[in-house]
Amino acid sequence: MKRSVCALVMFISLFLQACANPQQTSPNTPLITSLENVMDTSGSFRSLNRQCQSGDFMACAQLGSKYLGKGQLVEGEANLQTACDKEVVAACQVLGKFLAGETYFHEAEELERVAPLFRKACDYGYAESCRDLGMIYRVVALRKPREERDAELKKSFELFHAGCDKLNYESCRMVAAVYYDGDGVERDRDLAIQFYDQSCAGGNAASCHFLGTAYSHGLHVEIDLVKGLALTLKGCELGERAACRSVHSHHLRECNAGHGGNCLTAAHMYEAGEGLAIDTFEWRRLEQASEYFGKACQLGVEQACN
Repeated sequence: MKRSVCALVMFISLFLQACANPQQTSPNTPLITSLENVMDTSGSFRSLNRQCQSGDFMACAQLGSKYLGKGQLVEGEANLQTACDKEVVAACQVLGKFLAGETYFHEAEELERVAPLFRKACDYGYAESCRDLGMIYRVVALRKPREERDAELKKSFELFHAGCDKLNYESCRMVAAVYYDGDGVERDRDLAIQFYDQSCAGGNAASCHFLGTAYSHGLHVEIDLVKGLALTLKGCELGERAACRSVHSHHLRECNAGHGGNCLTAAHMYEAGEGLAIDTFEWRRLEQASEYFGKACQLGVEQACN
């Protein structure tokens, strides 16, 4: 009993000592946080700047994001770079995205600046950065003569694979595309379909549309019109405009073949503007909707007659 009491007293003593002298986090310890945290700009410039100057490097990242949001690009870049250098890893990805823009088509010296940012974020588990760095290497490769592309294409593929392993489904789509085209790896259409399927299951609209087209036309898979339409429809629902156009075209064909339900669906799609060119005039769209409601009604769909 006496031994137990002594042990308890020693534990409490050590606990109180630890509380009085908390262990400081090493400045070299990576801070893994969400992009949302880095892009949280709710703090004021003054408070974030004060915290950043005091060694709160998450505040530096948030300050950088706030500056970018206000169009003060030099200040934004500088603060994000500080945060990235101090191992706020998500700041590396945010800064990389800002510098790379949307196209990845940059001069060589710009790519040298952006690639290390994405590499650090990728290495610490930020899957989107793996995909972005893979795209950079792919762009570099495609600028070279065909016989000099292998090294960059291999790096690109490995990074897409790393992003897919981390459940970035756009990365899975890129792995599928590389396998499908045999661009830098041995062509393997079966593996390509598997990765497209994984990507679609994860919510990638373009992959669903690709699979829908493949099953509808028997492209390296056994033709399955029902499955093809379902996958194309899923791609449309996930926001892929090309998939919506395919779905709309299907309903128009079936309507013209005398299927009233398809006429009704085509009418609703015209009414909502789904599967149409972006610049379609509203009056034209509504006119076509009325036409197909009429066809549906003539084919016995009472709902279309109201």
